[in-house]
Amino acid sequence: MAHNGRVILEDLALPPQPRGLDADSWSAIAAHADRLRQALRSDDRPLVLGCAKELVESVARVALAARGRPVGDNADFSPTLTCAHNELAPQQGPGLSQTALGVASDARKMANRLRDLRNDYGTGHGRAHVPAIEEEMVLLALDGALVWVRWALRRLEHLLAGALAPLLNDLQHDVFHSGDLAERLLQANVPGLDQDDQRRLGVAVGQRASRGTFLVREEGLTAPVRDENDARWPSAYRQGAVEGAFLNAAGQLQVDDGLTVIHPSARLAASMPAATEFLQALRAKLAEASWSPAFTRMWPQIRDVMRQNLPAFADPVVRLQWAGLIEDLQEVGAALESDDAAPAVQSDGQ
Repeated sequence: MAHNGRVILEDLALPPQPRGLDADSWSAIAAHADRLRQALRSDDRPLVLGCAKELVESVARVALAARGRPVGDNADFSPTLTCAHNELAPQQGPGLSQTALGVASDARKMANRLRDLRNDYGTGHGRAHVPAIEEEMVLLALDGALVWVRWALRRLEHLLAGALAPLLNDLQHDVFHSGDLAERLLQANVPGLDQDDQRRLGVAVGQRASRGTFLVREEGLTAPVRDENDARWPSAYRQGAVEGAFLNAAGQLQVDDGLTVIHPSARLAASMPAATEFLQALRAKLAEASWSPAFTRMWPQIRDVMRQNLPAFADPVVRLQWAGLIEDLQEVGAALESDDAAPAVQSDGQ
């Protein structure tokens, strides 16, 4: 596609990969950017609109995951973008005047309109006719996407800065031996971290434990349950660990090691000062998540283990919320078995 005789592909360059961002997250962003370039080369204008919206959403989801606040993979576009923007805006770095932040907020509003453009003209819907899409609309969509994406990626580097980044990256891929994680958590001084970093670390530990890494489960989930010194394991860390045990990095419900990770997760949830509010929020988040293939296969066993852990909740109000999680799983699982229905449906609001 050309504009005034100039090929616009050269304008699609993104900032460099933010330091501290794991390779998988950057690959996801780069893949969406490449897909957008391919759509432009082929002058597939509906696909350009769809890809521009997806690039924004990918960056927003990566930013939230990096902050320890993963969202379900079927969460709506607008609140996901707004939450990501609100996480990024206060981060340390250049250009933090209120005027500059106001410009960034306006960029978010432009990016948010991509949902409407995609719904009205772009891919994602089977249409009875092909809508006419003028070049100006395509260029506006690109501008709206790229201004916010570039700002967000530069701001993300400031969010990821600090000594915690290597541990978070290692929890994604590294091999842990006995005592490794316990020592590194001690070095990280979890109580001294700010609450957002405590939560980020907890999510990373929970996700790794849920993938079946025994030592991470023992030293990151079971150890806090056994430790009589609650101050060593702040509530934000506990919340992140429980959430990470249920939600994978893609925002799917996935508990590969569910038969063993649920037990310490239930006790961590029961130990929180605001357990009722946390479990209410977790239920809402899991309702926005699709089911991974592994979870789809294992859900009856996971449900049964969750039921076995109901006595961990001495407070009947908190126990009621845990029971609600079980009921939610039962409802979706029963639909799967009876109708072969998908565990979650993409909404038109995406």
